[in-house]
Amino acid sequence: MLAGAAAAVAILYLLDRLLLSPWIEEWETLGTQIEERRRELDEARSLMEREDRVKREWTRMEARLTRPPELESDVALLGQIKDLGDRAGVSMTPESSRRIERPGGFFEVGCEVSLEADIVHLRDLLLELYNSEEFLKVHSLSVISRALDRRKSDRLGVDLKLSTIEFAPERARRGTRNGSNGGRKP
Repeated sequence: MLAGAAAAVAILYLLDRLLLSPWIEEWETLGTQIEERRRELDEARSLMEREDRVKREWTRMEARLTRPPELESDVALLGQIKDLGDRAGVSMTPESSRRIERPGGFFEVGCEVSLEADIVHLRDLLLELYNSEEFLKVHSLSVISRALDRRKSDRLGVDLKLSTIEFAPERARRGTRNGSNGGRKP
């Protein structure tokens, strides 16, 4: 009986080593390969998402660098502010813009913008303005509650007056008053 039990254990051991172990090892190898492919796929997806962001930023930067120097600065400023608002998740309506000539070939380009947002999106917009690549000066910021229902008091009406400075060296060399109206819009 002891010899039969020993023979049964030996047969089970041989079956395990000859049949089950190679199959289990192959299964584990396939599992490892699947995990490696999943990691590679996640890296590829991440790379594609970064590529889309980089392409958008590159296009935006290229447009800024290749625009004509005499392009309507107020339109460019409104576009920059709209881009900042889009990044902050805020829709803005420009109300007016102005361009004032300053000494030395500088121009102050300003605009007024109205928007409606909750406090989180307003914070995000102010952060975008603060961290902007362009020098943007906030002249005034007016915030009022525009809630129609006291239970929904999260909407804020915001009026902003912003400006930036641009340099036009060709005007500084020509003289700032030759045929100009002081840099003001007609």
